[in-house]
Amino acid sequence: MSGNAKYRWFLQVYIFATLFIVTSPIAFSAPTANSSEKNGALRNNYSQKDPLQLKLNALFIAEFGKLALLFPKPIDPSNLKGYLDPLATNPNDYKSRFISGFFNSQTGQYKKSFNHFKEGVVLKKDFLDKLFPILFEYIKRDPFVKIFFDKKLEDIFNDIKNHDVFLNLVTYALVFNKSIMEKPEKVISESKKINSDKSNFSLRYATNLFIASIYAVNEQPDKSIFYLENAATLKPDWVLSHILRGISYAVNGNKYETIASIKKAILLEPKEFYARFLLCGFQEQFKQYSDAIASCKQGLQIRPYHTATHYVLGDIYRELGQYRDAIASYKEGLRIGPGYAEAHFHLGFAYRNLKQYRDAIASYKEAIRIKPDHASAHNNLGLVYEQLGYYHDAITSYKEALKINPNDTIVHTNLDHLEKKLANEAQDRRLEKKYRLEEEKKKHQTLKNFKEADRLVHERRLIEKKRKKLETLLRKKEIQERQKREVLRIDEEKRKQQPKIKRMYSGTGFLFSDKDYVITNWHIVRGANNIKVKFINGEKIKAEVAVKDIQNDIAFLKLERQPQLPPSDLKIGDSSKMNISDEVFTIGYPAHWLLGENPKYARGEVNALSGMKDDPRVFQISVQIQPGNSGGPLFNSSGEVIGITCASLDPKVTIGIFDALPQNVNYAIKSSYISALLPMLPETFIASRSIVAVPKEYENNRANFIEKTKKNIVLIEANRF
Repeated sequence: MSGNAKYRWFLQVYIFATLFIVTSPIAFSAPTANSSEKNGALRNNYSQKDPLQLKLNALFIAEFGKLALLFPKPIDPSNLKGYLDPLATNPNDYKSRFISGFFNSQTGQYKKSFNHFKEGVVLKKDFLDKLFPILFEYIKRDPFVKIFFDKKLEDIFNDIKNHDVFLNLVTYALVFNKSIMEKPEKVISESKKINSDKSNFSLRYATNLFIASIYAVNEQPDKSIFYLENAATLKPDWVLSHILRGISYAVNGNKYETIASIKKAILLEPKEFYARFLLCGFQEQFKQYSDAIASCKQGLQIRPYHTATHYVLGDIYRELGQYRDAIASYKEGLRIGPGYAEAHFHLGFAYRNLKQYRDAIASYKEAIRIKPDHASAHNNLGLVYEQLGYYHDAITSYKEALKINPNDTIVHTNLDHLEKKLANEAQDRRLEKKYRLEEEKKKHQTLKNFKEADRLVHERRLIEKKRKKLETLLRKKEIQERQKREVLRIDEEKRKQQPKIKRMYSGTGFLFSDKDYVITNWHIVRGANNIKVKFINGEKIKAEVAVKDIQNDIAFLKLERQPQLPPSDLKIGDSSKMNISDEVFTIGYPAHWLLGENPKYARGEVNALSGMKDDPRVFQISVQIQPGNSGGPLFNSSGEVIGITCASLDPKVTIGIFDALPQNVNYAIKSSYISALLPMLPETFIASRSIVAVPKEYENNRANFIEKTKKNIVLIEANRF
């Protein structure tokens, strides 16, 4: 903590009167137009969120609220006199004195205003007894001040408030009110006029303190010094005069004058503890560490249980790098008065510099527990974790610090450095692992080479021993080899002379459009280098695969030319509308090499809407399917193509698994998969086609439909070499 932060609280001693009037105006402000609202003019000046402001508000209303009610409407100061005269006639009534003081301050008669207000203040001294506890709470908001603001310091303040000098300060504040902040130069000028009585030392002293306080509040410490020098000249035997003068010198950076003033106060009162405490703080501020240590120790002889002095002494030792002495001072201060986060933070710093990392972590965590938004504690905790190799915890601590202060460049640097370090270490580990693997490979290869060399040496020895024997056998072996090559040559010539075996696969397909496309199963034409489509009239036309869906076993073939036999129109139906037990039938060329090359009709029902293992792509049907039926159309009762027959359950496989033959278990691919392939054709051949649905008297009509449709049903021959 800087020196200024340690001693500025002393300024409260002589600016109390100014601050509580300026920051919390009482009823002497001009009334508002809404005076009917109880004390509205007064309440509007307070924060409704700050508990201390609310306490001040309640105190002023209770003590001076009746004064506000004396102003029923806004009154111009020029005719205020006639209105207030009847209320200002009793010199023994504080309200009468305050009203007179207020009137004179509004009309510029500041000296009269001062006299009347002073009389009212003397009559209302009990108000200060109620005010000071609230002001004490305000001062104690500073965590550092709170640790040494003890009963003795309260007694000092309570003694001051009963002194005539302080009453004069209060009176000045009442006379000038808001003008202290709004028109400080005018206030200073008028206060000098009030101080015309040279014989009244108390008033002259108070006037100098008052002017000095105005400059202090307006952050002009250089101008405060002149008036504090005057005050010290008037009361040279007052310790307070020299303490206040020393504080102003310190604020202005005058090192020697600061030390001299505080030492003068100690000379006047050797047992005055707070003067020694200030001297210790100022000497630390000016880096006079040896003198500061001596002053702190002298102060502790007077007040050994003064927590703040132990903390300051710890700070001095820490700045000197005497970390063990710093730890002892911090621990003693925390033993007397625990709960000060900054002391735990500096204690952690000392432990860290002594490499006592566990103790440092405990101290930083305690500082964070007391003050969770202590960004420096989070950062330093991260540094300790990083030194211990707890990188994850370190990163967490750095990020907590950045949540509190996102613009802290030091924490950003620490976090970036650690993250880069971890990235580099990870890269180093990868390289090291790679290097080890390469070394292992080299060792393995070297060992392998040694073994290979030994083996070769051994082989050479054997070869040398058998060389003569091998020379004898070599000729015989060469003869045998020539014989073998001759046999192989003859076999190769015979193989080349043999004719190539041609394998033919067959199945069914159906002509779908007038654009020369045939639909069938992919497995029929897979790997074929010569495909022919044979129509019922015996006409054969070459074809090639135009579109294929291997996964769903569908192929579209493009004919080399249009057939001579005019085809009929077929319509692709909606397979999703089929139900179990719906009648279906097919036309195809089953086992044409045995049963003949005329199309065969077979019918049955839909047994299931899915295939093996609930395959949703196929129907299970009872239509009898034989080799050669694959690729044929599956019709519904309306003559629409709702599938392609594709497979039957293999009897050999089934009997091996279940020890039973399958009973007419066949499958057909659903037409929805045909429809999905139509847009993939190189030319669109989808036409709006319709055929007459099969009537109920379907025996003759079914026969007619079959007779008409046979022209579309083709035999597919696929040759593979």
